[in-house]
Amino acid sequence: SIDYAIGLCTASKGDVILVMPGHAETISSAGAIAVDVAGVQIIGLGVGANRPVLTWATGTDATITVSAANCRMSNMVFNLALPSALISGIVVSAAGFEFDNNRVHIGTAGTGTRPLQFMLTTAAANYLKVHDNQFLEPSATPTTVSAASTVLKLVGGTGIQITRNTFCGWYTTSVGAITSITTLNDNIEISHNFIF
Repeated sequence: SIDYAIGLCTASKGDVILVMPGHAETISSAGAIAVDVAGVQIIGLGVGANRPVLTWATGTDATITVSAANCRMSNMVFNLALPSALISGIVVSAAGFEFDNNRVHIGTAGTGTRPLQFMLTTAAANYLKVHDNQFLEPSATPTTVSAASTVLKLVGGTGIQITRNTFCGWYTTSVGAITSITTLNDNIEISHNFIF
């Protein structure tokens, strides 16, 4: 598993985990994948649907946690098409996390409740980079879209960059693609995104 591979890495030595095309895992518990070794890159191989696929199981607390600095997740497919409400897909509580070139499917048409957020940060998530991703929702609305629902929920942090992403979803004036709450985000760049 990816989590097992992370455990074999050494902090801040430039370790890279290459995840093979067609590799599949289910995220079924809190911290099912714990990115807890600093400086590790997790890079999926393959193109399009022929990339590693991570699927969230039914439940509210299944998460990937990022608690070590300067890590990266790139070129994978994330499926959050759940029959019940998920709180957070990824929780980032460390600086320098990069999330790029991924495809994220959120919600299921006509069934279940849309997740509250795909990615949640803490104030420690300084210099987060989210770029060149697709965040896609079904063409028919999920049964329930919470007023608190969003894709990226930022709770503090400085130097965050959210650039060149595509967000296609059920957004309104209160249900946004990107939300900043509770704690000041400063020196933040949100640019060149397509939000539909």
